[in-house]
Amino acid sequence: MPRLELLQHVAERGHDVNEDVAGCSARNAWVIDGASSFEHPRIDSQSDARWLATTSDAVLRQIYHADESTDPRRALEQVIRTIRERIESADATFDVKPSAAISMMHLGSTAVTILQLGDVLAMTPGQMHGEVSNLQAQMDAEREQLTSGDIRGSDARLADHMRVARQTRMNVEGGYWILSDDVAAVDRARVSQVPIAGGDKLFLCSDGFARIVFWFHMFPDWLAVIEALERGQGNDIVRALRAREVSDSSMAGVPPAARHDDATALLLRVVS
Repeated sequence: MPRLELLQHVAERGHDVNEDVAGCSARNAWVIDGASSFEHPRIDSQSDARWLATTSDAVLRQIYHADESTDPRRALEQVIRTIRERIESADATFDVKPSAAISMMHLGSTAVTILQLGDVLAMTPGQMHGEVSNLQAQMDAEREQLTSGDIRGSDARLADHMRVARQTRMNVEGGYWILSDDVAAVDRARVSQVPIAGGDKLFLCSDGFARIVFWFHMFPDWLAVIEALERGQGNDIVRALRAREVSDSSMAGVPPAARHDDATALLLRVVS
């Protein structure tokens, strides 16, 4: 049975608390991007988004420690049920419940299964997966939204906008499906299978890391990013990203809370 070899793990917080989490085992890998709520934390003193991401990560590690062959949908269902139980036991009330984007990879004998909720980027050789293939257009629209109109320059107006968007569109038909406490999201997750061979590279990253290509165009394509990561340049990439988030003209008018984002990436190799 083939296994995964970790080549590079980038984990750089964008604010005081890193709400991204990544993990991998012999046959599974995942990146979880907690969504900041802009509310006072109800469960964790630092961040409910961080709580959800780390709780999900802990459950996945437990699942795959017991059985590496667990189907990603079943693993995701167990994650969501755990989140739901812990929210209920905490007796917490939210304007908007904590949530996260997630991408999971499960390595079989001849193929890798990719499961996605939200905008964590997943790549196999020569191919991007899920709605993240439209991430360039999404980031262009986000930049336009952040730098014009009522949101421009104001964390408070950004928080109000995000709260309304999540209340009306998160995990509802016609909206977007994401990791939270709703088990129905399991059946809405995007799942694909891709043939795989020894030596192939697999890649996962949060949208904060994806800014290097889709927002700032610091690399011509993702192949160049992967080559840089193979050379061990992950920390250099993030330092350059943070500098661009401060100096780039496209950030003019972006609310302070949105100028930086947690940047997380995993680069893995299939070993036969």
